[in-house]
Amino acid sequence: MKHLFVLTLLLFPIWAFSQKSISSSEAAQLIHDTNELLIIDVRTPIEYDSTAIQNAMNIDVKSNNFQENIQKIDKTKPILVYCRSGRRSLMAMNTMQQLGFAEVYNLLGGIIAFKKEFPDLVISKK
Repeated sequence: MKHLFVLTLLLFPIWAFSQKSISSSEAAQLIHDTNELLIIDVRTPIEYDSTAIQNAMNIDVKSNNFQENIQKIDKTKPILVYCRSGRRSLMAMNTMQQLGFAEVYNLLGGIIAFKKEFPDLVISKK
């Protein structure tokens, strides 16, 4: 019984956080169903200024102050991160997991895939 308790304590950090990559349709459902969802575009400001998912904020994962800026976000709220194709947002999600964010989702295929399926949820700024 003591070993089971110790094993539970060791595995708790894995169960305590929800980080996973999701499809465009899962992301759209998350946007629709989750009131406190934060959407973070981790592309460059130039990319963000051309097109973005509605209500997304821009925090460039490649900037020198990404960790400082991301730490200003509420770690307890569910977060959807995306980039152009899904690679940078996966990197951002992993960083956020290390920083203790509770619930982070990476958009597979990025805004390219999402815009094809859900153009009505994307804002073209130019």
